[in-house]
Amino acid sequence: GACIALDADRWFQCLMGICSFHNLPLPSEDEKLPVGTGSNP
Repeated sequence: GACIALDADRWFQCLMGICSFHNLPLPSEDEKLPVGTGSNP
């Protein structure tokens, strides 16, 4: 289980790096934005 957790963490770090490199909004930040959520008028 530790190997899978480590691999998942590495994948997450890689995804974070890709988002930062391409200047893309992270899921946590995207949820804070009213645009794209459809919940705000």
